[in-house]
Amino acid sequence: GVILVPNSLVSRNAKGEATVMVVGAENQVEVRMIETERSVGNRWLVTAGLEPGDQIITNNRQKIRPGMEVAPSAADSE
Repeated sequence: GVILVPNSLVSRNAKGEATVMVVGAENQVEVRMIETERSVGNRWLVTAGLEPGDQIITNNRQKIRPGMEVAPSAADSE
């Protein structure tokens, strides 16, 4: 199986590494480094760093910071 992540949800850190924000343990925000192989349409093909079932944060990303507690809810599929 592969994981495809919308391009708009992937950021780059100061080293140029791809990252996404995920809901981690105890509903706390984590920044997760991922490896992207290539773009497939408007999504990145993720080869490492995410597992099926990981919850990627899609809303309010400008307001949240690592370690903050969030109340996750299911999003509509794109």
